[in-house]
Amino acid sequence: MVYKGLFLTDQPCEWLITESDCVPYTVLLYAGISGMFYSQTGVLIERGIATFASNYTTTLSRRIGVTISTVVVLLSFLTYRTIMWDDPLDGYVLTCFVPSAHSAHRANWFLFICVCLTFFNLIASMAVMYYNKVLEYRIRYKLRERFKKREAIDSTHTICIVSMSQFILTLSYSLGLLLLRCNINQMLISTFLALVVWIYTVPYSALLLPVILIFRIRATKVLRIRKIQDITTIQTDHIEQIQNIWNTSNS
Repeated sequence: MVYKGLFLTDQPCEWLITESDCVPYTVLLYAGISGMFYSQTGVLIERGIATFASNYTTTLSRRIGVTISTVVVLLSFLTYRTIMWDDPLDGYVLTCFVPSAHSAHRANWFLFICVCLTFFNLIASMAVMYYNKVLEYRIRYKLRERFKKREAIDSTHTICIVSMSQFILTLSYSLGLLLLRCNINQMLISTFLALVVWIYTVPYSALLLPVILIFRIRATKVLRIRKIQDITTIQTDHIEQIQNIWNTSNS
């Protein structure tokens, strides 16, 4: 729109856009939206492997991370091709974020899959966090195992907290857009556009991920420092009590 306002002011106004002209924009749009969901699922899969693997080394972590990242990127860019499979793209749309009429049902199925992935991510996060709690209790007296699992448990807990914090936003996007698309014939086009604009602002919540990660890492650091200080205080008090008992007995 900015480009049209600056460089195409002398051209006739075109209210509709051809579906073929929207392909570059739609590819990036679907790649970004699908990547938002796939990346969360990929991170949870990696954390699940780190949690249940008996020997999760740094080399194995890098290999799994590269593999999952590659799969997420490929699936993100293949999503549009899957939705628009055998679509002639010979029609017109009001804006490029509106799917073509031939692929509308596939776009709805894509949103339904996103809803399912959102609930899967939530359930997986809760399951991994519960397992780690049980694991911490089971190995509380095994110092070697606790030392080996400590980093994996802390990082997994942080990732799960971030994923759960994004649950409401991703659910409101996928479910809200799915409901709007399924009921588009029962509302005015102006009402649909007014509502869908707000829903399309939800993916910008992905920008909050670095902030949430930084906040969570700092909170974990502060919690560790407090635990160390509490342990030091308890040990100091215990030593003072022993000294008092010793001095009393000698006197």
